[in-house]
Amino acid sequence: MYSKRSFDQDCYQLIPSRFPIIEVYERLGDDQLQTAAKVLEERTNPRLAAIKQLPSVPKAGDKSASQYQNWNHAPFAYKDPRGTFFLGPTLGCLELASDINTALAFAVLRREEFLGSTGEPAMGLDMRVFSRRITGSFHDLTKLDPNLSKAERRKIGHQLHDSGSPGVLFCRPGFGDHRFLSVFDGALLPRAVQGAHYRFVWDGQKIKSIYDFSDGQEILRGALLAPDVGRDAAE
Repeated sequence: MYSKRSFDQDCYQLIPSRFPIIEVYERLGDDQLQTAAKVLEERTNPRLAAIKQLPSVPKAGDKSASQYQNWNHAPFAYKDPRGTFFLGPTLGCLELASDINTALAFAVLRREEFLGSTGEPAMGLDMRVFSRRITGSFHDLTKLDPNLSKAERRKIGHQLHDSGSPGVLFCRPGFGDHRFLSVFDGALLPRAVQGAHYRFVWDGQKIKSIYDFSDGQEILRGALLAPDVGRDAAE
C-alpha cells in the first residue's frame, strides 16, 4: 500500500472567468430577468440544492463554510464527465498544482483540448487564479510511473478513494517532478482565494501566449511548456 506524506503549502488552479469581474447574470441587463434567472438557478442547481439540505447553512467564518464555497463545492457537485487523472466520472475531486507556473501550463493544455475539440475560432479567453493553503496527510504517488494507462491509474485511485483516502500527490507525464494534488475529501479544503487574471490567446490551433492583467506582461507558450508536450498530458 502507498504511504502518506504530510503536506502544507499553497496550491493553484485556473478557471474561466471575466475581467473585470461581473455578476453571472449581469449580461441579461433587465433587473427582473436577472432576478428570475437567480430564482430558476436556486431550483435547479445541484450545488445549491445540497446546501439547502444541510440542517443549518454554514456562516462565513465557520470552518465548514469553506467546503460549501462555490469553487470548493462545485467539483464534487458537478463531477467531470471525463473523469480525472485517478478517478472516473462517478467520483468528484479537486485537482490542484503545487506551483503557479505548473497550474498555468496545465490550464493551457486543458483549454486547448476543449477549444480544439469544438473547433473554436481565434479568441481571447479570460482565466482567473484560485489558491488554497492545503494542509493534511495525503497518499504519495509521486514515484508511480506517470505513463501508466488510464485504467491502471484509476484502479489505484478508486481503491484509495474507497479506503477513505483524503487524496493523492502525483506527477503527470510531461511535467517532470512538478507535483499535483487530487483532493478526494472536500472537507479538507480551506477558503479559496481569488488571484491574478490572465487572458489566454487562442489562435485557432493552440494557445500561443498568455497576457497577465496584473503587470501587462506576455507569457509565451514555450516558456511554460516543452515543445513535445501534447494535449494528452491534460488528461
